Amino acid sequence: MISRSLIIIFLLTSLIGFAQRQKTIDSITNQLAIAKSDTSRISIMLSLAAQYTYAKPDSALLYVEKAINLIQDKKADKWKPTALRLQGSINREIGNLPLAIELTLHSLRIGQKYNNNREIRRSYNGLGNIYLDLMDYQKSISFFQLSRQVPDITKTEFDEMGLLMNIGNVYTDSNQLDSASYYLNKAFLLFNRSGSGISGIFMYRNLGKLQVKLGNQKQALNYYLKSIEACGQEDYRNLAATNNKIAVLFLTDRQADSCIYYAEKALKYGIKGPFRVMILESSKLLAEAYKSKDDFRKALEYQELMVDTKEKLYGAGNIEAIQAMVYQEQKRNDEIEASKLAYQNRLKQYGYLAGVGLLIIIALFLYRNNKQKNKANTLLQEQKEKAEDALSKLKSTQSQLIQSEKMASLGELTAGIAHEIQNPLNFVNNFSEVSNELIDEMREELAKGTEVSVQLANDIAGDIKKNLEKINHHGKRADAIVKGMLQHSRNSSGVKEPTDINALADEYLRLAYHGLRAKDKDFNATLKTDFDETIGKIDIIPQDIGRVILNLITNAFYAVQEKQKSNNVVYEPVVSVSSKRSDEGVEITVRDNGNGIPQKNLDKIFQPFFTTKPTGQGTGLGLSLSYDIVTKGHGGELSVDSTEGEGTTFKMQIPI
Repeated sequence: MISRSLIIIFLLTSLIGFAQRQKTIDSITNQLAIAKSDTSRISIMLSLAAQYTYAKPDSALLYVEKAINLIQDKKADKWKPTALRLQGSINREIGNLPLAIELTLHSLRIGQKYNNNREIRRSYNGLGNIYLDLMDYQKSISFFQLSRQVPDITKTEFDEMGLLMNIGNVYTDSNQLDSASYYLNKAFLLFNRSGSGISGIFMYRNLGKLQVKLGNQKQALNYYLKSIEACGQEDYRNLAATNNKIAVLFLTDRQADSCIYYAEKALKYGIKGPFRVMILESSKLLAEAYKSKDDFRKALEYQELMVDTKEKLYGAGNIEAIQAMVYQEQKRNDEIEASKLAYQNRLKQYGYLAGVGLLIIIALFLYRNNKQKNKANTLLQEQKEKAEDALSKLKSTQSQLIQSEKMASLGELTAGIAHEIQNPLNFVNNFSEVSNELIDEMREELAKGTEVSVQLANDIAGDIKKNLEKINHHGKRADAIVKGMLQHSRNSSGVKEPTDINALADEYLRLAYHGLRAKDKDFNATLKTDFDETIGKIDIIPQDIGRVILNLITNAFYAVQEKQKSNNVVYEPVVSVSSKRSDEGVEITVRDNGNGIPQKNLDKIFQPFFTTKPTGQGTGLGLSLSYDIVTKGHGGELSVDSTEGEGTTFKMQIPI
């Protein structure tokens, strides 16, 4: 068990660091109040922004924005790269990574324009930190190395220590522990000579992370506590980061309550920013800790917070924005290089023009270039046409695959529909035959002409009427089944309409089961339903939601059938479908007791073309299409929870 005896001591001593930092902030604020020149005010505002970055990022952004406005008003451009880089750093801390990259790249460009090597070096360092957050370790290392290579006479041992520490941190996160030890040890030597204050926060935390990877838990805890000691009470970002690391230690040590205590502290500090990277780590730890305590309600609560925060940080929109910025920056660099090359070419041409005798050579050179350009254009046009043709074929193939998936789901229903429609048809045939015999009897009685026979004929007529009513009833039932099949097979109208989702789920459960039974006579399963009758009708696109429900149920039957085939012990397949109303909307749950899904596949389960079925038995589009229908078509959620050997549960949440 991890000892807590040192924790109280270090937490008490952290008050000293807080008092020192607050004293510094008060001193800088007083300087701002009496500053006369614009340059002094800009410098002081940026200093205040740096001090508030890890405690009050909103205040930090306010000061840096005031500084930028003053820079623009007074045309004090030499301060612009510093302000933009600091603004990017603050946005990185609160989790706005696309804006952080944009601002830091802008700072880098201005620094390069004015040959400000100090800000070029710091901008490269900032980009390295951002790509570390994105877990792009290769780019992160390259930017840190670029920062080290920038010639800067203002660079100090403190700056070199920070870069070495950052590089070591990247190698720790990427599990290259020998390299991590090398760089962190070099950084620690410099730290002992020149490090103090805020550098201790990062130095000790990074050393703690390395010790965790090396298996030295107690040593890691000592470093983490030293990191907290260096933080101070209002350094919320770093308090959150280090408390998260301590929570990881306790979770690894299976001390769930201690893990929860430190993770909740970290979450509280993270929310104050908000520092989304910290919130993501805290919510993940809390979800795992509560899950280990079988408190699944709390686990789900923090799991949802984790998913929401992860989407805000690394969602498709953010990643696309980052990729677009990286592309534009690369394009800009290419254009600069092209401009340099063009300039050099012009200088060469001017040299050639100095001698009349070289004009012919230049003409031939230009003619040759023009000819190659035409060839290149022709080749590019051919490649463009090939690419467009390939894209057209790809889109066509994609449409065919999606239609194939829809028809596959219809095929799953066909046998079940045949079974369902056979029952009313049998009733129609039987009652028709009986009615035909009754008509013959009625004619015989009427032919007798007696009062008794007439009364008997009337009774027979009444029986015939009842039979016809039953024939009509079962005919309508067959008609409803056929209409349901047509509704499933036709293209979605995209229009939401009031639908009894309980009836929809129940019908697809029975049809899918009978369809599977028609293929495999030996297969039997227990079907369980638990529908919330208070739901009533809700506005959905019935064809689309029907396909989702059918896909989930079909997958559940496949799972239990596969487990039954591979199980030598007594096994009872069970598939259950339930619904319930909640404050968020309506929840449909499909559960099976099959083999479950391996943990390594859970993150990929909703990706297009990913399937765990053998080749030829699945396109891998069913769950992907279902996910898009629920999330994009209805603004809901589709989630999965699975335990290997025990079964899988899919939950579909639809807002109402």
